[in-house]
Amino acid sequence: MHLHEKPAIRQPRSSPFRAHCVNVRKSRDRCSVLAPAGMLIELSSDLGVSVHTAGLLITFGAVMLCVGSPLTAWLTSWIERRSLLTATLAVLALGNFASAFAPDYASLLIIRLIMLAVGALYTPQAAGTAALIVSPEKRGGTIAYVFLGWSLAAAVGLPLITFITSRYGWRAAYGGIASSVLSAFSCWPGGCRPDCSARGST
Repeated sequence: MHLHEKPAIRQPRSSPFRAHCVNVRKSRDRCSVLAPAGMLIELSSDLGVSVHTAGLLITFGAVMLCVGSPLTAWLTSWIERRSLLTATLAVLALGNFASAFAPDYASLLIIRLIMLAVGALYTPQAAGTAALIVSPEKRGGTIAYVFLGWSLAAAVGLPLITFITSRYGWRAAYGGIASSVLSAFSCWPGGCRPDCSARGST
C-alpha cells in the first residue's frame, strides 16, 4: 500500500434480521404507549373514575413522550446504545407488570409516567441503531421499516389489547403486554454488531 493511500473504510454489512428485531421491539414499545386506549371502559369501571379521567392516562403519557424523548436522549447520550435499548425494554416490561397490580388510578398514572419517561428513549435509539446495522444505501428503507412497528402496534396490538381486556380484564392485558416485551429480548440473541455499540443519539 502506498504511503499516501488511505485505508478503505469498512462499511457495515446489511443485517435485515436485526432490523426486523428492532421493528419487533418497537412494536412492543408502542403497545405499552397505546394500551390505555383499548381499555378505557374497563379502567373507568374498575378504578371508579370517569372515562374522561381514564383517558388522561393517554394525554399525560403523550405529553411525557413529547417532553421526555429529546430530553432523555440528550441525558443518556454517553451510554452505549445496546445497553440503553435493553435497559429501556426492561423498564417497559417492569412498568407493565407493575401496572397490572396498580391498586388505584393514581398509582397507575404514576407508574405509567415513570415507564414512559424511560420508554421515550426507545424511538430515537431505535432509529439510530437502524442506521448503523445496514449499509448506507439501505438506511432510509430500514429506518422506515423499523418505524412500521408503530403501525403494527395500532393495527394489531391495540385490537388485541381490547379483546383481552374485554374477556379477561385490563390487568390481564397489562400482564400480556409485559410478557410480550420480555419475549422481545430473545429476538436479538447475538446482540448488536460492533457498529451499533456506539453511544446513544444526541
